[in-house]
Amino acid sequence: MKRLNRKSKRVFFADLFYQPLVMSLTKAYSDSHNIHSRMYVKGKPKRLSAVFAVLKTKKWKTCMARKTKEEAEKTRAAILVAAEHRFYEKGVVSTSLHEIAKAAGVTRGAVYWHFKDKVDLIKCLADNTFLPHEELLDRLAAQDMDDPIEALCANCCATLNAIANDPSRRRLLTILMQRCEYIEEMKALIVRNYECRDRMRARLEAIFGKAQKKKKLNVAWTPKTAAQAMQSLVAGALLQEMDWPRPSRARDKARNEMIKAFFQALGK
Repeated sequence: MKRLNRKSKRVFFADLFYQPLVMSLTKAYSDSHNIHSRMYVKGKPKRLSAVFAVLKTKKWKTCMARKTKEEAEKTRAAILVAAEHRFYEKGVVSTSLHEIAKAAGVTRGAVYWHFKDKVDLIKCLADNTFLPHEELLDRLAAQDMDDPIEALCANCCATLNAIANDPSRRRLLTILMQRCEYIEEMKALIVRNYECRDRMRARLEAIFGKAQKKKKLNVAWTPKTAAQAMQSLVAGALLQEMDWPRPSRARDKARNEMIKAFFQALGK
């Protein structure tokens, strides 16, 4: 075999290692024009050190970090969507993480990277849906309103209508109420549900307490009993709505009238 001189070796190794590396860099790096301007002179590749010079630049590192973060977020979102549909179709206990990974188009290792187990998956799904409503109640409790009961009534109607008419939220509530067996392996989810219930009741009591101070709450009610009654009303309304496969404007109207009648009984 003929020995390669120094120049031939540079060409050989450039063809073997350098050009594939440049191709991968060009594909990954959004600002490919800058890469080409640094890598080539009159169509010929420069020394391999030019590649590593780009790898060390702050712009390259920032780009790759941003890309990695964006890809991780997309993967996580895809897993959540796949889990929501699989849990809805088969139930939580009957669905495996392997099935969720396959539906999401990722590996099972990717699922475990983002979520500890199925319970962690459901908790994240529930938090994405219900935490915004908890934050809204926090704002209502913090505001100094002339009539807290009227504001809470409007918020309750709007929230239930939004849940009832959103396909994703309907699926999630159906999962939590009808597709999930609350057995020992779901203990963490049970604890989460209890904590959510207690937080919501505390927020409602705070709002009704303000209404009582402003003499807007009927003397037949206390903030505690009003909060308990409202939670029962909302839970019953949602459970009844989940018995139907799709939303209905007629049911929305009937539910709104029921809620308004309840709040009229709370007020003076």
